[in-house]
Amino acid sequence: LTNIGQWPVLHVFARLISATLIKTSPTSPASAPRSKMPQYTSRDVGDPSQIKKNKQSMADLKLRRLTELNNRLREDLERERIPVSTASKSIIAYCNGTRDYMVPSVWGAVPKGEDPYAPQQSGGCCVVM
Repeated sequence: LTNIGQWPVLHVFARLISATLIKTSPTSPASAPRSKMPQYTSRDVGDPSQIKKNKQSMADLKLRRLTELNNRLREDLERERIPVSTASKSIIAYCNGTRDYMVPSVWGAVPKGEDPYAPQQSGGCCVVM
């Protein structure tokens, strides 16, 4: 069947044959009524005012989240920013200007009196608590 115009005729013919078979079928007498499809009903979703409140609360929640996000983005935008090169120069200047007792290779040996990390010498042999 290559002619598209024949399809509607075949469809009607198939309906006639199926209707004839249903009427003459030995298992289903012609007088028996067809079983009806169950009717679709809308489900009971509750009080319409409650639905409106739920939608309103969802809208309020979305608005609150967007407002919080907007505030966080504004704080990020207002934060002072400096170029990485400036920050690197600042760190290098701090490290060169501040004595670090944990790096003796750069600053030399630390006198025992100035070293805050040296174990404390006690004056006697016993310690009483």
